[in-house]
Amino acid sequence: MILTLIWKRMNDTGKNWWHVYKALTVLEYLVASGSERVIDEIREHAYQISILSSFLYIDSKGRDQGNNVRRKSQSLVILANDNDRVAEVRQKAAANREKFRSISSTGGMYRPRPYSDFEGCGGKHDEDRYGSRDHDRDIYGGRNGREWNRDDDRYRYGDLYSY
Repeated sequence: MILTLIWKRMNDTGKNWWHVYKALTVLEYLVASGSERVIDEIREHAYQISILSSFLYIDSKGRDQGNNVRRKSQSLVILANDNDRVAEVRQKAAANREKFRSISSTGGMYRPRPYSDFEGCGGKHDEDRYGSRDHDRDIYGGRNGREWNRDDDRYRYGDLYSY
């Protein structure tokens, strides 16, 4: 069912160049990670893919978007016809899959620290270097004065923008 839609998208032209490009990208992924039957089907449709090596579309800004489709189609046909390269790509994809599977199963997933943990980015150590935030609020109408909010700005600076 998916491949039926992909072959249909391969026939899109003109401003739908993106559909063709994405279909080729999905096929490239399926060569690396999909069933062996996908490779056989790509070989059966090699002529349809190779026709895309002359795909032309220049967008309204003068960029040749067809170039992306031409390069992707040529590389896919070359890949599908080279058994050694297919085996290499599939082996590399399997190794990456296993690597990421082992990282996620051990709980070793990368999680960035919040910005407040970094020095110099609003963290707890910045008070020593730049003074406290409470001090700024006190001076500019914070806790000890009236709270600063959007309505205050509009009324306070309203005269500046009314002509």
